[in-house]
Amino acid sequence: MSPLRTTNYALRANQRGFTLIELVIYMGLMSIVVGLFAAILVTIVRIQTQQTSSRQVASELNFIMNTITRDVRNSQALSVTSSTLTITTNEASTTPTIITLADGAVAKKEGTNATSTLSTNRVVADALAFTELSSGTAKAVQIVLTLSFNTSNPTQVFTQTLQTTAAPLKKSD
Repeated sequence: MSPLRTTNYALRANQRGFTLIELVIYMGLMSIVVGLFAAILVTIVRIQTQQTSSRQVASELNFIMNTITRDVRNSQALSVTSSTLTITTNEASTTPTIITLADGAVAKKEGTNATSTLSTNRVVADALAFTELSSGTAKAVQIVLTLSFNTSNPTQVFTQTLQTTAAPLKKSD
């Protein structure tokens, strides 16, 4: 068996190395810089998730309200309860159109067709309220809808309420 070889790495006079103090200072500064970058990255990711949830809620809220408003404007007659809107149209295939809140989603049933949801599973419909407004023979409906982003992540929680009023358009013969 051969004897262990050792190497002597003594510094020559023209070579210079780092002292322990210099290495500790360097490591401390690098730790601070990495910590700052990590904090910035976490903040950016949190803001991005909040923006994603708010965009999703706003987009679906606008779609649902525009759909309900369009249906009301194209209607011949309205029947309103606090949580259900029944619309009568001049087409047999879509009469009656019933819009209501069902299991955290906005549901729409046109005539004998199957019930469809206007909202996706990415949001939860917290409240949908209809109020009948009338003046003489003119009839309108006030619609109040509240949607929340469907998440268990507390940084993505976002809720928004939108209120509008719609009335059937008078059709000229």
